[in-house]
Amino acid sequence: MKVAITGATGFLGGKAAATFHRLGMDVIALGRDPQKIQALQQRGLKAFVQDLSEKEKLLQSFKDVEVVVHCAALSSPWGPYADFYRANVEGTRNVLEACTTAKVRRLVHLSTPSIYVEKTDRSMIKESDPLPKHSINHYAATKLLAEKEVLNAKGRLEVLILRPQAIVGEGDRSIFPRLLRLGKKGFLPVVGMGKNKIDLTCVENVVEAIRLTLTAPKEAVGGIYNITNDEPVALYPTLRGVFETLKFDYKERPLSFEKAYFLGSLFETLYRPFPGKEPVLTRYAACVLGRERTLDISKAKTLLGYRPILSVQEGLNRFLESFRE
Repeated sequence: MKVAITGATGFLGGKAAATFHRLGMDVIALGRDPQKIQALQQRGLKAFVQDLSEKEKLLQSFKDVEVVVHCAALSSPWGPYADFYRANVEGTRNVLEACTTAKVRRLVHLSTPSIYVEKTDRSMIKESDPLPKHSINHYAATKLLAEKEVLNAKGRLEVLILRPQAIVGEGDRSIFPRLLRLGKKGFLPVVGMGKNKIDLTCVENVVEAIRLTLTAPKEAVGGIYNITNDEPVALYPTLRGVFETLKFDYKERPLSFEKAYFLGSLFETLYRPFPGKEPVLTRYAACVLGRERTLDISKAKTLLGYRPILSVQEGLNRFLESFRE
């Protein structure tokens, strides 16, 4: 199978490209980081520097490709809306147009459960459950718009959408590194009661879910699928375990959810004139740290045959080993 992967210089895209190459697939890896593209080339992959705004190059990259896995996105809790829209909506639109013109059979689109985030606890969220009236940040808002672009392309090609929750593992540059920066500074903010459970997902499990979508049957096509490790964990005991493993000397600082959310909103207002500088706290961060959010993955189990292949603890161990290095 010939597969093109956008965002192959990112955490998830890079892992998918390397895994599929190892499995013997004909992989076209596309990304914007020249150094990481070169590293992929040195591992024997066909890898090219590619910006999603370059429509002609994108079309050439998709020539004779059977499936495109669209991992590329601007994923951040803060930044100018125009940047998110350009990367997540216009970029996805360009990928879809190139797929149609190149006669690609199937597109697998990587979305996000950030679209579920709101002020209340939510447990075992299904893909069909109502979404918040307002997105928590620009990332969630534009990823939701991108999903609509993909679903509108149903008549032109086979599409599947995955919503993997909180991806962790070796190479993670977002979730745990952000939290560990706090640990290095000597404190851990405990928002709310500190008893909230969350879903984490090992990057290897997300890659396995993507692999399954490549050959998923027709009844699975057109669907949206939550992806997790299917083992919700208590957030703060997990963080304490990580901090202690790394021998951080830290203190916990309790903060009510209401105060954290208010401060996040206040900081966002104060930082709005400076979109290049991320606030010390956002409403999104307050919700992630202080509210329960777990996902129902029964649909992925039933229609994709998805089963996690790596436990949360194994994924964390791999991250910690790489972090130490």
